[in-house]
Amino acid sequence: MKRRSAINHDEEEELVSTLREHIRMDREIEDAKIRLAGRPDFNLSDAFTILDRNAKGWVSGPEILEALHEMGVHIHKEDVYLWVRRYDKDCDGRV
Repeated sequence: MKRRSAINHDEEEELVSTLREHIRMDREIEDAKIRLAGRPDFNLSDAFTILDRNAKGWVSGPEILEALHEMGVHIHKEDVYLWVRRYDKDCDGRV
């Protein structure tokens, strides 16, 4: 017996496309992290300091968004908040 999907064909295609794009972007990010880590002039602590302007030891989504915008990187705030949620170990809204 053929299983019936809860979504139609177009929705299924969009979901597959979105998942493929997400995987591609994750690979690009991982490749960039590897390239940066291999550079002698790259220091993760210095990169974090760019975002943590008040030297609190943590940053929130709005702070990251503001810092990126000031550097000319215009990203949708939901993407930043999604990233914060992904790396926020104790669910306090901070990284």
